[in-house]
Amino acid sequence: MTSHPGPQRDDGDERPPILGRWSVLYAVVIGALALQVLLYYLLTSAYAR
Repeated sequence: MTSHPGPQRDDGDERPPILGRWSVLYAVVIGALALQVLLYYLLTSAYAR
């Protein structure tokens, strides 16, 4: 009886689903969060007056 190994996965080389590189995806996420912080700051400072 021959044992067949399952499909091999190398998670270290997996590409992100969008934008091609993880560093680009991380930069977009961090930029979006920074933009949200800025917008909420401006919104709260406008209503604090």
